[in-house]
Amino acid sequence: MIRHGIMFVIGGAVLVAASAALGTAVVRGIRRQRRTLARGLTAEARCLETYVTHDGDHSSSTRHVILGFRTQDGSEIRIEDTSRVPRVVGDVAQVRYLPDRPHRAIVIGSSPMIFGWTLLTIFCLLLACGSALSFMKGYGVFDPTHPTDPSTVFPNPDDPFPTFPWPTY
Repeated sequence: MIRHGIMFVIGGAVLVAASAALGTAVVRGIRRQRRTLARGLTAEARCLETYVTHDGDHSSSTRHVILGFRTQDGSEIRIEDTSRVPRVVGDVAQVRYLPDRPHRAIVIGSSPMIFGWTLLTIFCLLLACGSALSFMKGYGVFDPTHPTDPSTVFPNPDDPFPTFPWPTY
């Protein structure tokens, strides 16, 4: 039988690692977008196609816009416009791209998703903190049910028969 604390250690370690990986991916995405907008090359993109997808029960739909542009070296690139600007086939938009990654172009003037990324980063931090507490609880370092008053944790040194309030499992 696995001890109760081991499950907290394993679960906490897995969640700390997952939240760290997710947080790292979010920060990399923010840095990549800022780098593209700051140092990217500008190109003129045209709306090539629009289509709508529905979820399984048709309660919501998503409109997709495909933009196409030509890089400075002559390659033709197609990207999906995530700016939510309503476009029709033939509309023109300006994009920025890095020469080594033109498929990650960003539409100029689209609002950056900093708010969403900030919320996701805060979620990752909260998940990491909660997971770390779970990890510490498994090791016995942190126990919210254990009294933290020093007079109850460390008994009076003059007491010949001290009782320690250790939790019983």
